[in-house]
Amino acid sequence: MPAGKLNLIIEQGSTFEKILFWKDIDGNFMDLTGYEACMQIRSQIGSTSVLLELTDGNGRIVLGGTTGQVTLVLTAAETTNLNWTDGVYDIKLTSPGGNTKRLLEGTIKVSKSVTKC
Repeated sequence: MPAGKLNLIIEQGSTFEKILFWKDIDGNFMDLTGYEACMQIRSQIGSTSVLLELTDGNGRIVLGGTTGQVTLVLTAAETTNLNWTDGVYDIKLTSPGGNTKRLLEGTIKVSKSVTKC
């Protein structure tokens, strides 16, 4: 099954939290116990420079075990420091056995903040 497509918007200066669920073809939640997750944002496909990386290791991705939940999290302080506006991303999940699946891909935009208080 190919990666799903989802375009994202991060509002600068606000907490970003996106909750996703991975289900199998029959609609059952996937058990993510023991999985690792990684998401990289780049200016364009093929770019060697990573604008931002979210992983379960750096706390920016939280996996929900048997619920199939994948939560992307950035603090307001982290989004305040984003100095780019457009990019592309994908999210990869790696099973305890080493199999890797691209869960999602898409574009990502930072909506710049006007208010600075």
